[in-house]
Amino acid sequence: MKVSNTIVSICKTVIPEPVRALRRRYHLVKTPPIHGGSRLVSACRLLNWTAHELLNIDIGFRTQDRSRYVGQTRNRSSYLAYFQGEKDPEIQAFIRRNLGPGKVFVDVGANIGTYTVPAAKLVGDAGKVVAIEPHPAIFRLLEKNISLNRLQNVLPVRTAIGETNGNICIAFDRCNAGQTHVTGEADLTSNGESVPIARLDDLLIERGITEIDYLKIDVEGYEKFVLAGAQRIIAKSAAMIIQMELIHSHVARYGISCLEIAEILRTQYFVPYQLDKNGWACQLTEADLARDGEVFWSRKPIT
Repeated sequence: MKVSNTIVSICKTVIPEPVRALRRRYHLVKTPPIHGGSRLVSACRLLNWTAHELLNIDIGFRTQDRSRYVGQTRNRSSYLAYFQGEKDPEIQAFIRRNLGPGKVFVDVGANIGTYTVPAAKLVGDAGKVVAIEPHPAIFRLLEKNISLNRLQNVLPVRTAIGETNGNICIAFDRCNAGQTHVTGEADLTSNGESVPIARLDDLLIERGITEIDYLKIDVEGYEKFVLAGAQRIIAKSAAMIIQMELIHSHVARYGISCLEIAEILRTQYFVPYQLDKNGWACQLTEADLARDGEVFWSRKPIT
């Protein structure tokens, strides 16, 4: 047993993590992405990703809808969009049914833009997308991807969103830059940075936006504070859909629970839904809310 553990330890030291990851990622070769392609094509894509990860350089790719992106290899959003051909296909199918020309989409925690870019194409020139991302390096990629896709209807904003205006500290996850989270004013470490923070109500009103149609929130557990600073826009947007990822361990870092967040929205007459694998919505029960997952909220029935 000691010899075996020693061998494993040596392998971990000598063999870089991206190379070791090939074993657990081999299933990506056997299951081609939704944009099609042979196993050989999938194998080449996997090797291309691994090479970029070893060199720690950004990777360029296209998704199923021919959108262009530059992403980080240490970023789960980039990883999923690159290998699947689309980030969260079932959610994208739902958004396509519920977002159209002239609508307003607000992306809180936009990452590199895997929701921003397709949403901007859906709402068209008459619509608007506000893409909000606090992480400085990711924000630069977000701006680059907006430019690569020649989107004129997207407003990128580099800030965190919460219940106050000012500055706050965010912490970075070295293994997944997309898992940046708010840590507080006095918790600045080597893996963190002080960034602006704004109330969503104030940010939107300053830009002449008084009503929105779709609000996506992905803030690694900080959802309660985003909602606290968005009460005016929520009250004025009667037909709004709110999408948020509720992960109990993320929410718990702020001393609250997912059920507490759910209650905030229920008091404003929102009903929770989840999606099936094809992106069709069905109403959630109390037991469903006790599990981690993406939840969709609406005051009117949705499908």
